[in-house]
Amino acid sequence: MHELLMALPPGGRVLDLGCSKGSFRFQHGAAEELPFPDEMFDLIIANFVFEHTSDFARAISEAERVLARGGSLYMSVPNAKSFEDELYRALFAGGGHRQRFGLETILRAVYAHTGLKLMAFADWPAGFTFFEHREGLRQFTLAVVDVLRRSVNADISLRSNFILTFQKVAGPATDRSRRSARIAAEAR
Repeated sequence: MHELLMALPPGGRVLDLGCSKGSFRFQHGAAEELPFPDEMFDLIIANFVFEHTSDFARAISEAERVLARGGSLYMSVPNAKSFEDELYRALFAGGGHRQRFGLETILRAVYAHTGLKLMAFADWPAGFTFFEHREGLRQFTLAVVDVLRRSVNADISLRSNFILTFQKVAGPATDRSRRSARIAAEAR
């Protein structure tokens, strides 16, 4: 994410999608219907956001719509098959996670509903950051994970999250109408 921020052109515009209450000026909206004009942003950061959307296909299509040609989308999402995501869902009664992502399901949906191109991918180990103000519980969980890794050679923290960077290679002439019709048909 920092590399993408450093590569922004002077005056580049960034959308921090899903910033919660925001640190500066912010605008409320739904990821599925972004209140911005086409191709407004050079970079979109969606850090653990898309798993909270009710309609990932619409949300990713909207991200593409407001992303400028040549712009980048930084996306991090939990791996639904990971211990970390299962623990989060169990402790927080789902915690607002509406989507269950595997790498294949992300790529299939992005390529089916956008013209975005995958530029980079990384697995990100568990950090259990959702414990936020419960640092003692977070450290205990990390210690249990470490004991399991050392005693039975099972590292349940691996492949917990996916980080993907996409680039918008298509311009405004992308066949948005056909894609919008397909999304509308799927919603019925």
